[in-house]
Amino acid sequence: MVKRLESTLLLGPGDFSPTGAGLKVIGVFNPGAARIGDDIVLLVRVAEGCTDREDGYLLSPRAVVKDGRPVYEIDRLQIHPDSGAKDHRKPLLMDGSRRLAFVSHLELVRLAPDGRSLEGITRHLQLLPSTPLEEFGVEDPRITKIDDVYYITYVTVSGSMGVCTSLMCTTDFRTFDRRGIMFPCENKDVVLFPEKINGAYFALHRPVGRIGISDLAIVGASSPDLVHWGNHAFVLGCAREPGWYNARIGAGTPPIRTERGWLSIFHGVATTSPDDPIGKYTAGALLTALDDPGRLVAVSKQPFFRAEADYELAGYVNNVVFPTGMVRDREDEDKVLVYYGCADSCIAVCVFSISDILESL
Repeated sequence: MVKRLESTLLLGPGDFSPTGAGLKVIGVFNPGAARIGDDIVLLVRVAEGCTDREDGYLLSPRAVVKDGRPVYEIDRLQIHPDSGAKDHRKPLLMDGSRRLAFVSHLELVRLAPDGRSLEGITRHLQLLPSTPLEEFGVEDPRITKIDDVYYITYVTVSGSMGVCTSLMCTTDFRTFDRRGIMFPCENKDVVLFPEKINGAYFALHRPVGRIGISDLAIVGASSPDLVHWGNHAFVLGCAREPGWYNARIGAGTPPIRTERGWLSIFHGVATTSPDDPIGKYTAGALLTALDDPGRLVAVSKQPFFRAEADYELAGYVNNVVFPTGMVRDREDEDKVLVYYGCADSCIAVCVFSISDILESL
């Protein structure tokens, strides 16, 4: 049995101020995490919705870049009567499309060396929506250090390209270099491995297809240069049994090296009824081979990471734990600090034993 050794709530909406008039912070969640020097840094997703509401209409923020800075405009869009209240995050519109009810940006958070207490929050202009491909927001960063560079995969949302995963990099978390789209629409939950394997970079990603022939799956890919990706191969897909990832699945934390393989914590979503389009988010672990990171070695039969605390059970989206960052503890190499989004509303950290996780697989 894998137990939480510690659990600490770190950040909530009240810790961040809105970026524009007419907006309010509705959630801060899904952080990327990395150790830099003695400290731990988080890149956190801050979601903002409109302060006003209007029955039958979606008031949807959109970022427009003017003079190098994002300016938020509010679109008033009529909601389709068949949309109902099933998924308040992206209601169905009259033209048959969907739009997000919020816009997201990233902010930099510094933690103390123990990774459990806050030192400061910095808003960087470079972490706000900065291109037309980010007009509906930047979301869900993951951070992987390769050699001396921190590579950040993050989701970009736009009307032209839809939901993509893009790449930026930094060496100091003061300046950030955008590298453009890695995996085009619709692709999320991209994590990079922290070293080259057999001379190539490696990633896990999660494409989405609309035809419905296959279920969602975590897919491996390799690249000679972090730009050109190929050798895509199935790693792990949704499964009716054991059932805890029967609806959706996706890579969560960038992998860490262990003696038994590459260890990552991934999220799964279970639904029990067509009337529940969101489902329940839990998480478990997957292990892939050190010399072939696309080859699955072991996987959790049951989730060991579930919504338990009040801030995980209730929020903008109920029953969600969404792990996106994992850092080894400074004092005990067997412990990992897992940073995660709670109910799409706040951010917490919990501690697990690596050996406990490996023994559970």
